[in-house]
Amino acid sequence: MRRKQWLSASLLALGIAGGSFFGYSAYSDHDLTKNLETLFAVFRDAMLMDVDEPDPEQLINGGILGMLRSLDPYTEYIPESSKESFEFITTGGYAGIGALIQKAGAYTQIAQLYENTPAALAGLKTGDTIVAIDGQALKGVSVNDVSAKLKGKESSKLTITVNRPYGEKGLSLEVMRKRIQIPAVAYSTLLPGDLAYVNLYSFTAGCSKEVEQTMQALTPAGKKLAGMVLDLRGNTGGLLNEAVDLVSLFVAPGTKVADVKGRDPKNVNTLYSSGNAPYRDLPLVVLVNRESASSSEVVAGALQDLDRALVLGEQTFGKGLVQTTRPLPHGGVFKITTAKYYIPSGRCIQAIDYARRNANGGVESIPDSLMRAFQTLGGRTVYDGGGIWPDIPIARPEYNPLVASLYVNSAFYDYANRYQQTRGGVPDLKDFSLTEQDMSEFFSLVKEKGYAQKNPMFEELQRIQRMGKEAELNDSLLAKPLAALRLTLDSSFFHYYRTHAAELKELLSEEILSRYYYRAGRLAYSLQNDTVLLRGVSLLQQADSMQFYLRRSPVDMRRESAKSLKKKPQLS
Repeated sequence: MRRKQWLSASLLALGIAGGSFFGYSAYSDHDLTKNLETLFAVFRDAMLMDVDEPDPEQLINGGILGMLRSLDPYTEYIPESSKESFEFITTGGYAGIGALIQKAGAYTQIAQLYENTPAALAGLKTGDTIVAIDGQALKGVSVNDVSAKLKGKESSKLTITVNRPYGEKGLSLEVMRKRIQIPAVAYSTLLPGDLAYVNLYSFTAGCSKEVEQTMQALTPAGKKLAGMVLDLRGNTGGLLNEAVDLVSLFVAPGTKVADVKGRDPKNVNTLYSSGNAPYRDLPLVVLVNRESASSSEVVAGALQDLDRALVLGEQTFGKGLVQTTRPLPHGGVFKITTAKYYIPSGRCIQAIDYARRNANGGVESIPDSLMRAFQTLGGRTVYDGGGIWPDIPIARPEYNPLVASLYVNSAFYDYANRYQQTRGGVPDLKDFSLTEQDMSEFFSLVKEKGYAQKNPMFEELQRIQRMGKEAELNDSLLAKPLAALRLTLDSSFFHYYRTHAAELKELLSEEILSRYYYRAGRLAYSLQNDTVLLRGVSLLQQADSMQFYLRRSPVDMRRESAKSLKKKPQLS
């Protein structure tokens, strides 16, 4: 009876809300009213008649998520239970232990630690399997539930029991929860020639101020910086106001950075730079790649449109949509796409038209014929609809597919855990080099745990074996030849890996150093042979080259893409 009373009250409330909506909206036509009534009827009958008596909250949440799937992928419903994760994305902070976790069989595993966080200071290590929290066994418990247990009131304590894959089992460590604030600047350093390098990881609250403080700290005593490399590679965006504030460090106050335009074309919110622009005359290079998105593209695009910086790297992701958050009843949050942003030349960088869908329901990319040309402040030609095209395109090095498969299947991750847990001391970051013995140990682990067989070649071989078994083919026809082929692949793979030792050592070294120096160490090591960074440094050291490229239009990436399609990939 109480369930029916709850249902009646809920439907009454929904009906009142629906009537209010259509009474004050332009969308009060008969079809919409009819569809809403149908939705209510389906919910009512499911609640009253389904044999399994569904959970009303799950039913409503499922209906909301299904409705939002017809919109763009950035519009989402965030229930109260996920609100902390949402706040972490926008602010970079939360109350917990400071570790990323992932599923590992029936348990949850520490996937990554952040420097100077409670988890790291308590002695937890990457790769630790969490078997209990405060004495409660966690076998079979979901990652989300484990995450909820790790978070809690600031300054509260918890005991985490872990099994270390290459060390102690049943190790219990006491950890005190703290407010975790992940720095937006992932790594910074002063390069030769008084050039500042700043890697900005995300556009969370206060990140522009963090960049400014970082640059002040990098400035040599009694001198000025000679130039700056702003690295936005892998930065998927965040708060738009922080993007505007970051641009404000480099351009005169009152300069237009972006226009935000919603459904009504007359309603335009123009965003201008502010502050005293402390680095308005500093030579500047911005690094981007295909994962640079949203606010990263506002920064790179605005600086390119204003001819203020050279953009190097790859064509960016192409997300020109603005999301607005709306509070919902009972603590939820609704994040909805309400506008598109347009950078100073007037172009929108959105690469996908989510309003247009093909016959299968998929979204379409904006065709070249609909891309329009715009002019930068200095008269260079740039285009809309395809992200930001770099002034100097530099493709990232592509790792060999078989080497990449080891990385994807966690062979490097596993060996780095073993390295840290079985070696004494801390390796030197600057002079770190893997020995031949280290590589032999790595190959032994790869063979022992079957990592070499976790790639498309072996998967295809296994598929053929299954097909042969289903067809009842005898050994002479299929099984014996396939077994011989498997042995050949097994033995030849390790020879093949050794021919690509340079790639293996690079990835393996980064993974190992991240265990001791966290993400800053990984970045510091990777920059040694970073061709995009080296090119940026070279340009900053040559004023004439900087000015030469600032007078040229960015490379037409569509024609470059067409050229690359004609080249057949080769397995080297």
